[in-house]
Amino acid sequence: MAVHRSCPLLLVAIAFLLSCVLYYPHMWDNDIWFILSTGRSIVQDGFFTVDPLTLHQGLSYLPQQWLSAVLDWSVYSMVGQGGLVFLYYLFAAVLVILFFRLGLLVINGPRIVPAIITALFTFFILSFVNVRPHVFDFIVIVSTALLLEKYTIQGNIRWLIPLPIIEVVEMNLHMTMWPLMFIVGAGYFLFVPKKYPYRRTPLLICGCVCLISCFVNPYGLDGVTFVMRSLAVDLSTANIIELQPASLENSYGKQFFLLLFAMAVFIRYKKPNVPARWLAILMVFIGMALATSRSIPLFYLACFVVMLFAFADGHTLFLDKVNARI
Repeated sequence: MAVHRSCPLLLVAIAFLLSCVLYYPHMWDNDIWFILSTGRSIVQDGFFTVDPLTLHQGLSYLPQQWLSAVLDWSVYSMVGQGGLVFLYYLFAAVLVILFFRLGLLVINGPRIVPAIITALFTFFILSFVNVRPHVFDFIVIVSTALLLEKYTIQGNIRWLIPLPIIEVVEMNLHMTMWPLMFIVGAGYFLFVPKKYPYRRTPLLICGCVCLISCFVNPYGLDGVTFVMRSLAVDLSTANIIELQPASLENSYGKQFFLLLFAMAVFIRYKKPNVPARWLAILMVFIGMALATSRSIPLFYLACFVVMLFAFADGHTLFLDKVNARI
């Protein structure tokens, strides 16, 4: 018995709606008050390099989330908390749609398998989505992967054209995470599959344009180098879990190491299906997660992309089992 064409879409939609309800209590993060205050200050007084808030009076500060802060304040001032939460649900929906599109591209077969993986992805990754700019980081990774996979398969440079635009937007929404596109792009540049021997030169040119586009921000070079300077800050005494290395001393770290072990076992049996570029990308995100816990969700996202590739050639056997049960 064949799976109806509308079932995969319905499965993804149900997973998204259930996730929205399940994680609604966690959508309003306390850090949003600082972001809203930053956005209000920029809207009212323009860009600054000294923190205008009395809490940090006189502190040299670069608002590395300036565009998301302005966006958040603009929406919050017009429609309040509910409207801002709804906006981030829309961003989450964009993320899920992009991931499903990536799944349909990678698993070129019946839509039910990418739909199942997307549903699992939705339940898992939406637990890390709230009214903070991290959702934009997720969107950048998935959209970059989607465009580069299109280029991998078709070899048409038109799929590279949106990348500098995406990089400019990410640079202004969340400056510390502008290298994400380059991490994904490096995997595709260094590991060209034999099945699709695309040209590296357009990727190199696109990478150079993306790097130049990073300077399209109100703080120029200071904005680009902010992430390097932040890495030089000693956070060993900071009592902030997300800034600490992944550790077995808390549940967040235990979850990470458990999934890391599970992925190691999974890849051990599925390695022939997983392209070298995504194994390399996954290793980078593992390193980032080990360095700071706030990068753990990026590792989780990469795990689900790897799952798409792992089942790219195994969906026929999987569907035969499903149809036999039906």
